[in-house]
Amino acid sequence: MEEENFTRWLTTQLLPNIADNSVIIMDNAPYHNMFLEDNVPALTSSKSVLQKWLTENNIAFSEDFLRIQLIDLINQHRPQRMFKLDFMLRNDPLCKDRNIEILRTPQYHPELQPIEKCWAVMKQYMARHCNFTLKGLRKNLETAWTKVTSETMEGIMEKVTFWENHHFEQDSLLDSIDDKYGANYVEDDE
Repeated sequence: MEEENFTRWLTTQLLPNIADNSVIIMDNAPYHNMFLEDNVPALTSSKSVLQKWLTENNIAFSEDFLRIQLIDLINQHRPQRMFKLDFMLRNDPLCKDRNIEILRTPQYHPELQPIEKCWAVMKQYMARHCNFTLKGLRKNLETAWTKVTSETMEGIMEKVTFWENHHFEQDSLLDSIDDKYGANYVEDDE
């Protein structure tokens, strides 16, 4: 899957078939998280490119600034980045009044990815009913989709909620350690 195919599927298959006020949960596949172009130069750009962007955006700077100072200035004035899909949902006439929201789950936490659990349900069914033919695969795949029922989703979301709460508790514990001992855990021997 890549951005163009995913966007086509989202706009022609998913969005027309979900209710208003829906929440779409997405993992961190690259094609889910494409940003709008903000025309901010790469921070590895030459000093002259950084200066040109600052000038074009009416941001004052001294000609004596070092590259790192220009980068700091650009970062202070960088427009807030927006995901292309979020922009589409807010601005597309077919979407903007439907109050559809996208939530993105954090990277490297499959326990917070409901889709991973759905795939597991389907894969388990496919493994039990595999006859190693393309025709059988297609037939069984259609049936496998039906195994992800509303009851299945309810159970999956309960597990995701359990893990969310667990992570919040862990964050709370870390915050209390930070509060008690400070953020710097390593003591200098000097």
